[in-house]
Amino acid sequence: MSIFDTIKAFFAGGSRSGKLYIIDAAQLSGGGSERLGPREQVQVLQQLSRFVEKEKIGVQAVFEGRALREVAHGENYGGVQVFFADNTANLQNLLLDLLKKGLRSKQAVLVTGTRQVEERAISMGGLTLRPSTFRKAFENGGGGGGGGDRGAR
Repeated sequence: MSIFDTIKAFFAGGSRSGKLYIIDAAQLSGGGSERLGPREQVQVLQQLSRFVEKEKIGVQAVFEGRALREVAHGENYGGVQVFFADNTANLQNLLLDLLKKGLRSKQAVLVTGTRQVEERAISMGGLTLRPSTFRKAFENGGGGGGGGDRGAR
């Protein structure tokens, strides 16, 4: 099974599967977990929004920093519910709190590269996914602006 088959299986079923993806969104930019500026946050949200629309999945994105003009804390941006935390410790706590709430009603998947947060998420019964793996689906699934050629021949 190729990495893309594995990723595709992870997203199989879309929103009907009841999966909720809680994402440490700064880690999707490829620059690690560094704090993103407002412009970069909006770019990530635009890409996520296209991906959510195409894949029909539930996504909550968490950023470190203040709310944006384009979207306030807890509001939706193109189908993505967006949250903000003022520092790294609060960001990690918010990710785990959202996971705990998500696990009450559906299968929740936490997308993070922070080992300590991953371990806590697994101990809570959540699934985890590395940002690099999610980013491969995200970029190749049409979220990165290019139209994927899935199934085209």
